[in-house]
Parts: sequence; structure tokens; C-alpha cells
Amino acid sequence: MRQVLVAIEDGAVRRLIGPIVSGIGDVAVQYASTASEAVARARAFRPHLVMGEVEFAGPGGESSSLVKAIRSDPALFRLAILAVSQNDDLPHRYAAFADGADDYVSWPFDALELQFRIKALLRRACWNDAPDAVEVGDLRIDEARCVAVRGGREIALTPSEFAILRYLMRHAGRRISVEMLLTEALSYPSKTGDPQIIYTHVKNLRVKLGRDSQPAPIHSSRHGYLLIPSDGDP
Repeated sequence: MRQVLVAIEDGAVRRLIGPIVSGIGDVAVQYASTASEAVARARAFRPHLVMGEVEFAGPGGESSSLVKAIRSDPALFRLAILAVSQNDDLPHRYAAFADGADDYVSWPFDALELQFRIKALLRRACWNDAPDAVEVGDLRIDEARCVAVRGGREIALTPSEFAILRYLMRHAGRRISVEMLLTEALSYPSKTGDPQIIYTHVKNLRVKLGRDSQPAPIHSSRHGYLLIPSDGDP
């Protein structure tokens, strides 16, 4: 059974989300009402997905980012994260993705769409071990540990970043459209994913994969993206 941690400060919203998540089937739901409680429960239960608020209010009135807290924890950085917020403007979305969120949803939301998003994230959760590795040029991904390696440097990736990179590597040299990445790499139903998700994750991938004088091997065009192998050290 898959584990989902719902970390929402507002009890009414938690009670609204819980049945929606449970309605997916074969899912056990845990709850948390603070960022510290969410991190503690994540460490204890190792869920497949954390669905949590972008920011929690701290005891002194300051705000804290649950996404940052999870991504900075070596034991949790591979967790899939669905960021939740009442704010739907682009700066807040960009900030959540920059912190390491895999997807972003604002409430009020459509229950069926939320289930689609959760299912897509559960399908790419990195706790699902895969034994093989994929290698293209000087870039390799280890599917069992959900990491990339370039030039001997190990690079931690979020589940969505990993899924996108794996798909591009398995189709190296072929132009892949944004819609293909949404549906085939990230498992969104056709025409339901937000292209901005791909743009932001690819931007983050390029930053992470660039090394020394060599840029990341992911190239873009008006037709989409392609991965061009680069061999050896510069």
C-alpha cells in the first residue's frame, strides 16, 4: 500500500483533502499540521508522496518552507512533493519549484484533477526501486538510488527531474515535445499537465547538470527538448 502524507495547517482543508486522497484506492493517508511534525512523520513512515503547504507559520510568526526542509534532509530528499497553496500566482509557483517541489496545486481545486496529479506523482515516486542504470556519453543515472552522475560528480534530483532526465536519456538525440514529457515521463493524462512544470524542471536540470566549462547536454528548440551526448572531461 502506498503512503501519502498530507501536511496542511488548516484542519478544514485537511478534512477536505483526506477523502480525495483515500478515494484513489490502495493509499494510506497520514496527517501533519506543522512543518516540524511533517518532517518527523516523513522520517518515520517514509511516504511515497508528501502533499504539503508551501509555507507554514512558525511559532514566532516567521514562515518556513516545508519543501526546503524535505529537500535538505539527506534521508528524505528523494520524496515526491506536491506543493499546496491558496496563492496561484506565478512567482509563488516558481518559488515552490525552485525549492524542489515536483508539482503545485492551489485551492480551491477540482477533486478529480487533484487525484490525477497525485496518481502521476505516485507512479514516479523514487522509493519504487529499479535495478538498472542508463548511460549516455559522460552522463549516467542510477535508477535504484534515483541520482544522476556526470564526470564522477553525483547529482541529487527530485523525482520529477529524474523522470524527465531518464526519458530524455532513453530517447537521446530525438526531439521530445513538452506534451510527451508531461504524459510519458511524468504520467499526466493527455492535455491535463501544465507546460510550465516542464519548463521549470528542465531549467533546474540544466543548472544541476552543468559542470566546469561544459553546459548541460539538454538542448531546446521550438519543437521541444533533446539530449545530445557529451563524452569525457573537458
